[in-house]
Amino acid sequence: MRTLHGGGIALVAFLLSALPAAAFQVTLDSGAGAVTIVDNDGNDMNATVGVIDFSQIVAGIFAATGRVQQAFGPISRSLYVGTSTAGTDATFDNLDSASHAFVVTVESDPFAAPGPPLGWSVSAPPGARYQDWPVVPGIGKLLNDCSKPG
Repeated sequence: MRTLHGGGIALVAFLLSALPAAAFQVTLDSGAGAVTIVDNDGNDMNATVGVIDFSQIVAGIFAATGRVQQAFGPISRSLYVGTSTAGTDATFDNLDSASHAFVVTVESDPFAAPGPPLGWSVSAPPGARYQDWPVVPGIGKLLNDCSKPG
């Protein structure tokens, strides 16, 4: 992935959001303007669901070309930011002679976990243990307590 082109310095920050979005989308923000591309809207150059290809110039100072892709497996999900054409690089270019900070934000579709993570179980100890006792063991006030009072 290439981040240096143009006359000035380009700082690109990527934000991957785990919060539910209205839909899978990418926002390209130049600081002077922003473009949000929703999966399969008029600015998405790829008709495949879960893939957004883009080639945008934002506010005349930020040129961005690449692909954002989401994949949901049975126990995982992934978001990918990269190239839209094999053998090339995604580019995020500063077209201005001054330095700018650019932000690329990717929000995935909502993800519902199918259950607890594999190998984990959620349980509670059986029955009441100390809830019925007026004191807690270990403070020297019970007949079978082995600790020293104090």
